[in-house]
Amino acid sequence: MIHARLEFAKRLNALCDERGLPPKGKNRQHELGRIFGVSQPAARKWPEAEGWPTMSMAVRLAIWGGVHVEWLLTGRGQQRLHESPADAYARLAAALVHQMPENTKHQALRILQTLAQPSSPYDRAAEPTPETDAPAEDAESTR
Repeated sequence: MIHARLEFAKRLNALCDERGLPPKGKNRQHELGRIFGVSQPAARKWPEAEGWPTMSMAVRLAIWGGVHVEWLLTGRGQQRLHESPADAYARLAAALVHQMPENTKHQALRILQTLAQPSSPYDRAAEPTPETDAPAEDAESTR
């Protein structure tokens, strides 16, 4: 039973990270309590694996995190509710940036912004086009 609570707490903490809540030890429990209308001591039990939320609270937590309640509670079944490929990439990018040291986060975001910009017209000039790929007519054959 303790192992199941620890695994639940890991999944909940990962959702808190994704949703931008403060890190553990920096008012995470207070924010969870504020969001869900419970006291900090009540909210503390969930991310610290000290207790389970009620089923109605587990449903609210799952909806807030965009996950299925079965996955949140047990780790089984489909994780995400209606996640598009773009959402999956955005979630992955956010998780990776969150793990980076503070001094590299700005650089990573600049790289992503650069990659997100459309190519310049100069880049397209080197791409083959139907006109440049067509074989030149043989001067002898046109006579």
